[in-house]
Amino acid sequence: MSIAYRPFHADATYDFKYGLRAIQGLGCPVFDKLEADLAKAMLSLPATKGFEFGSGFSGTFMTGSEHNDEFYMDEHGNMRTRTNRSGGIQGGISNGETISMRIAFKPTSTIGKKQKTVTREGHETELIARGHYDLIVDKIFSTI
Repeated sequence: MSIAYRPFHADATYDFKYGLRAIQGLGCPVFDKLEADLAKAMLSLPATKGFEFGSGFSGTFMTGSEHNDEFYMDEHGNMRTRTNRSGGIQGGISNGETISMRIAFKPTSTIGKKQKTVTREGHETELIARGHYDLIVDKIFSTI
């Protein structure tokens, strides 16, 4: 798996792209879809705000014939797809291609910059955080 993009400043959105090769046939077409299981796992991580497989949201602007992953037999006799717009999962089941997913994380909100807030008593005030309290966000990247 490879990291596609990670800015190093605190006020940016983290955006990772991962891919892994899976065997054909993982998942189920109805109640235990592989996409649903992976999405639940990734969206359960703290600070996750976005998630997509394959062509993701950009695929919604394609026609069915443009988005279709055509099957063929490669030189080793393996069934493959010419493209991987489905992200390696079709109908809830892995097709043997690389499972590709993108995960977006929100930026850390506890930063050393003055921010407006409200006290427990309901009074508006300003707060400057001291230290780094969102360490869990940094730990996510070593978990994935």
